[in-house]
Amino acid sequence: MRYIKPVSASRSSGLLANVYRMISRDFLPVGKLPGGDPASIHSLHPTLLQAWWNVMRETVMVKEHVERNYKESIATAVSLSNDCTFCIDQHAAMLGALGDKKGAAGLPVCDLSEIVDQKQMKLIYWALSHTNKESYFVRNTPFSKEEAPEIIGTALFVNYVNHLVEIFLKDSPLSVEFKLVRSVLRKINSLFLRRKAKENLEPGIFDDPDDIDDPRLSWLDSNLRIKNVWVSFLKEANKLANVHIPVDSQADFLEALSEWIGVVDERKTEGVAILGKNAMTTSYLKKVAFQPQQISEKNISALRTVGYDDKGILALTSWASLQASIRIGEWLGKSFMKDSDHKKPSTQMRVEGEFE
Repeated sequence: MRYIKPVSASRSSGLLANVYRMISRDFLPVGKLPGGDPASIHSLHPTLLQAWWNVMRETVMVKEHVERNYKESIATAVSLSNDCTFCIDQHAAMLGALGDKKGAAGLPVCDLSEIVDQKQMKLIYWALSHTNKESYFVRNTPFSKEEAPEIIGTALFVNYVNHLVEIFLKDSPLSVEFKLVRSVLRKINSLFLRRKAKENLEPGIFDDPDDIDDPRLSWLDSNLRIKNVWVSFLKEANKLANVHIPVDSQADFLEALSEWIGVVDERKTEGVAILGKNAMTTSYLKKVAFQPQQISEKNISALRTVGYDDKGILALTSWASLQASIRIGEWLGKSFMKDSDHKKPSTQMRVEGEFE
């Protein structure tokens, strides 16, 4: 892992050790993936890790109204749209472990020619378009009100993870660019994941957090259990932001985020030579949200010169990434709530080659 030093499972204690045990029991042993994993990224803030894990488990892993292979298809497509090699291959490997060999082989290389399930196909197109609020597929959602918390939640959760992985795990051995090596690694990983993929997890039970009515999370209204974990995750990230991020920087970043219209953001973020902690913090937050692939050692070093340690850097990165995902959820939720009034394309959709 680069830029920050996580707490390993062998050195963990208290809440962190308990969360690591839950993740290892229900998903994968923490720390076993070469180069790090998304769970250990959060280890410097155990309460944030716990909230993150609850969102992943209840949204992505527990099957209520949506089949797991649909969720993993969405996760792979979102990762494709964000060009997150690590996450593309991890979610495609899970598709293979679930028995969807055609999706596992074709989706990472943008070949959907073998996918025959039309709902799966529509969800993939929707996920590929998730940052374009004017897209036909975003404005004509291929799922029901009951399915929305699991489907939109999966897309937003993976979008969040993509940002952190691109910053902290970019140099992981699992981020290789060679297609043949990636294909072999996916197949090996699928075998490793097979037992976990077949386990049916029971939904968790959570206390209702205070002030659960966040209008940005209206797409969660049909599932209180999933809404609870999302509200708790957002609150934990906000608590850390209030400790580590100047109020003015938070306000400036949120104002810029409110103007974001999605798709690829072409705005120029400020360079690392900006003077002053507030200005440097705001610049970093914007780059995390809009251009995470461009975060470099210079950006991290600049943060350290104005007083940020590993915990502070993680707090900044997590909060900006989550706020960006919540912003996407605003237009995904609005599109879901309104009636479709656009001409429908053919339901027989096929793509071979690169997505445009």
